[in-house]
Amino acid sequence: KKKGGFLQLSGGTGYNGFFTDKLFTSLVYTNNKVTVENFSSSDEFNPLKDTKYYFLNNNNQIIQKEIPSVYNNHQDRKQSFSYSNNQLVEINTTFPNMPYYPPDDYIETYLEKFYYDTKGNLTKSEYFEQRNGINKGIKIIRTFGDYDNSYNPFRRLYLLDEYFYRAISKNNYRKYNEVKYNEFGQITSNIEQTWTFNYDNSGNIIIN
Repeated sequence: KKKGGFLQLSGGTGYNGFFTDKLFTSLVYTNNKVTVENFSSSDEFNPLKDTKYYFLNNNNQIIQKEIPSVYNNHQDRKQSFSYSNNQLVEINTTFPNMPYYPPDDYIETYLEKFYYDTKGNLTKSEYFEQRNGINKGIKIIRTFGDYDNSYNPFRRLYLLDEYFYRAISKNNYRKYNEVKYNEFGQITSNIEQTWTFNYDNSGNIIIN
């Protein structure tokens, strides 16, 4: 159970949302399957459950993730995870096999590739939109840097989306860059973030 979350509001309010401790996320384990859903402890709001199903292997690594669509089951997503040397190297995202209308008749999928340094820290991920298995130029490039030498306290939180990228590295990144490209190779957004952590006398990150 994770207590606290970001409650999204309608765009008509003029606000994106706010953080509240009245939201919580439950993780229910049934053998190798984990169901992750959002709930509220308040009668004032009822958040979307945002249900996700994870299937784990014997090493507690994700091998499959299912994300049902709230509004259209043709947008249900299934993700398959691939590993090499005990590190995640690819995530393939597929939808129900429903072709689009001609002339744009194709099968849409997504592919994300992961790259690491010699210390086992994620340095870059490349996320591609594919049509019939071919990259179409629409992509997201994420880079991770300025790693510390501390143990990573987020590694146990890999089933929570907001911590996923942090959880797959040995140490903690303090710099992040995300660049999105359209199908013509033009940059549509460029986001950079940095963090400052506190450390104890042994050089390990302090979690309050």
